[in-house]
Amino acid sequence: MKTESYSHRPAPQGVGSLRGFTLSEMLTVIAIIAVLAALLFPVVGRARKSAGNAKCVSNMRQLGTALISMIGDQAPNLSVHYYDGSKEPTWASDLVDKGYLSSDTMKNVARCPSLATPAELIDHYGFFCYGLNRLATLTRTSDPAANPPVQWDEKINTMTIASSSKAAILGDSVLRPNFMGFKGYQWLFFGFGNNGDGGIVHNRHSGRANLFFLDGHIEALTPAEIRSLQTSNPKIYDQGPLEYAEETITPAGNASMKTIP
Repeated sequence: MKTESYSHRPAPQGVGSLRGFTLSEMLTVIAIIAVLAALLFPVVGRARKSAGNAKCVSNMRQLGTALISMIGDQAPNLSVHYYDGSKEPTWASDLVDKGYLSSDTMKNVARCPSLATPAELIDHYGFFCYGLNRLATLTRTSDPAANPPVQWDEKINTMTIASSSKAAILGDSVLRPNFMGFKGYQWLFFGFGNNGDGGIVHNRHSGRANLFFLDGHIEALTPAEIRSLQTSNPKIYDQGPLEYAEETITPAGNASMKTIP
């Protein structure tokens, strides 16, 4: 029985011989790919930012919910900062030590994906992407050099807050440029005005900062909106000029600070 080799089988009728691309065709394809890439890159960038913001909101919600639980357990006064001379003087260690969040959870949710953190700056609970409104939540220390430090108590009674929906207690923060010689991307506390503290609000989400409010909701606000928020309650917001950081962080870790009078 005679067999026919596939290599010598004639091409089917209507199918022309194969040929390579011409130079003009290749250039056309490359041009089309370049145009598509130019169109897609901004979309991918926006999607990445959107995903980072969603993760930030999720992190802040876990932290804020834990804070509200701790505040509720010591109601009616807002006070989550402590310093007894033997522990880290941070609200983060307070949440972990008192069982509101596990240590592993804290390490996960304390990092904002929109703010890269060099490994050498992650020091226990010393550097975080989120800060507390220091006027609303902190127990003040008058003499930190003393052992134990001398404190005075300015706890705010939650019953006196006009509107919990306007009381921001947690938000995106960053270290004030050149504060006491430190160079870092993060800070645990911030003020809403020019108060000299190390932390300031960081508008790192397309010009907005995520803020967690006492009623449990989160808003992404522009500097102008935050400035307007300051005047809503003098008890928990400094009334001086608003100092804030823009999205850009220098290679040295310094924020680009701006001021709204």
